[in-house]
Amino acid sequence: MPEIEELEQDEDFVQVERADAASPPPETPATTATDSTATVSSDARAASTQPPPVSEQRGAGLGGSATDDAASSSANSSSTSAAAASKAGSSSKPSDSNSNNKGERASGMAKSKATDASAELDSGNSKDDDEVDMLGSGQLLKKTLRAGKIDTRPQNGDVVTVAYALRLAGSTEIVEQVDSATFRLGEGDTLLAIDLACAMLDIGELARIKAFPKFAYKEAGKPPGIPPNAHVEIELELKKVEMSDADAPLTSVESLLHALNGKKARGNELFGRGDWEEAINSYSRGLRLIEKGLARQTEIEETLKKLDDSEDSAEARKLLTSRAATNEERSELRTLHLAFLNNVATCQIKLELYHQALETVGTALKLDHMNIKALLRKAQALRYLSNFDEALAPLNLIMEAISPAQRPPSDVREELTLVKQLKKDADDKDRVVYRRMMEAMKRQHMRDPVAALAADEAAERDWKAWSDNKWRNPDFWLLWGSIVCAIVLAVVLRQSGVLDALMPGDANPTVPSGQHGEL
Repeated sequence: MPEIEELEQDEDFVQVERADAASPPPETPATTATDSTATVSSDARAASTQPPPVSEQRGAGLGGSATDDAASSSANSSSTSAAAASKAGSSSKPSDSNSNNKGERASGMAKSKATDASAELDSGNSKDDDEVDMLGSGQLLKKTLRAGKIDTRPQNGDVVTVAYALRLAGSTEIVEQVDSATFRLGEGDTLLAIDLACAMLDIGELARIKAFPKFAYKEAGKPPGIPPNAHVEIELELKKVEMSDADAPLTSVESLLHALNGKKARGNELFGRGDWEEAINSYSRGLRLIEKGLARQTEIEETLKKLDDSEDSAEARKLLTSRAATNEERSELRTLHLAFLNNVATCQIKLELYHQALETVGTALKLDHMNIKALLRKAQALRYLSNFDEALAPLNLIMEAISPAQRPPSDVREELTLVKQLKKDADDKDRVVYRRMMEAMKRQHMRDPVAALAADEAAERDWKAWSDNKWRNPDFWLLWGSIVCAIVLAVVLRQSGVLDALMPGDANPTVPSGQHGEL
């Protein structure tokens, strides 16, 4: 998983301050909840009523003490939100004894607090007193509902097994529930909120995670249950941790292929949601893993060549041979390598990174110069760069490689038709622009001789540029082809006598001797 930069705090997700000493403390949790219900909006009431933990939804495996914690956190959240709102309201009036400048400054601070408190109540993501701000930005909060085994937190690279239930912020309805999910920590194989939170959980710990959209499903959402830019709450339990290291998938070809298929599936899931950047990250991790795996296979082959016929070498040969890839496994690795490269290029095209996409496709074509998907991605990137002549080259290669009995893929046929049409439109537009330019130059020549001289120089440069590229201009070849065909046709007709038969009268008239026509 890429390193996470320090995040700035968003304005629409703030932490509520504690109430002043002047604010009366609540008598009981029930009284506090009633008072807050009378003072805050309906959105705040929905946010203050915490949903039951995952254990009540699944019925087992997540403990029973979480219900009391959820209820107490509900009352604390309501009282804290109400106190913040009342404080913001009471502080909105500046003191009469202060100066005008201090009064304006105090009033501005009070309005800012009132706005922040209102935004927090509306989002339903208020911070309780016992919640931990994992990043220091207020965008990823953790509250322990049930403690786990102390000092058993996983490290990056460990394989963890979790169970979680996800809700929209302020809602009691579960929109996504997973009873068991296993992934390698820090590899981006799950939601970013879960990946980050697991590093702060002990084995057996149950926690509620409040996350901003950037740590969940971002702008794309996950239809139909999760809308775009949704704040979410996740009840997360860390079930199991297996100590491992980053090179664990390289111990065997089978484990390597399993890890690569997982990266591909994760990247495809992100691609389907429209999260192109995270999809590129997932595919890129797969590419790095393939490069390590291929380097390991090269080392095994070189070591096998150096072994002699001794007994110790026989044991080593047996071990290395068991770790070497078979021809079928090598073919599967090559197929995955090309798939990762083509998928990265597709995401780069979606992100309008056309030059980077061409570099990625170039790497794929070095592995297989006739790979249809790589050639298609190259044509698409060139089309977006308006290089229509160059875009036709890879498409023509695809069409030539396909036998006449086969039907070209639909996406190739559509791309070829589109590029040809765009090229025709561009050529027509260039001719119109050139004609208008020449007409404007003629009018300028009649009005201003000095400007006309400059226009003539510009026309000469344009003509030189056109003549330099005329060999690639189809109109140039069409004109000269027509002239040559007309000359050849005339010669053939003349030699065959057809032209003489078509001419009236004698083809070679002679004047009788002694008779001369008048001049």
